[in-house]
Amino acid sequence: MFKNKLAFVLLCLVLIVSACGPSDETTTKTKGIQEEKRLSLLLRNLHDYCQFAPLYVAIEQGFFEKEGIEAEIVSGGGGAQVIASVLSGEAQFAVSGPRSMFTPLDKGEDLLAIQSLNSALTYQITLSKQYQKKRMFLKTHHLKIEWLH
Repeated sequence: MFKNKLAFVLLCLVLIVSACGPSDETTTKTKGIQEEKRLSLLLRNLHDYCQFAPLYVAIEQGFFEKEGIEAEIVSGGGGAQVIASVLSGEAQFAVSGPRSMFTPLDKGEDLLAIQSLNSALTYQITLSKQYQKKRMFLKTHHLKIEWLH
């Protein structure tokens, strides 16, 4: 499942980024050899959540580099700040909640949202051993727990 999600995310990013490349008309040739242009991909996020692990793995495994993409993950402060970075051209992509897009879209800004792969809100919860023993709060909340150590 993880590999399928990673492959899907990578495929989407590669397709989007490849569409942003230069056309044949704007590509320069030096001594008969076509220069390869590299696109820097700047991903913005507020925190380094586990849900972004596929992006870190893709960078470390060289998946972006194989496609000629220089990828870098930078913390952007979240919300309106990351959307402003995209609108200014400082960042090509932003990882953000949808609420931060509403105001710019109402003002006519040109933004494209790509939905998360999650079908529901998901969070990673970590408890110390002290609280694992006292899991009283779990009795009053409906949680789907895939793994509890």
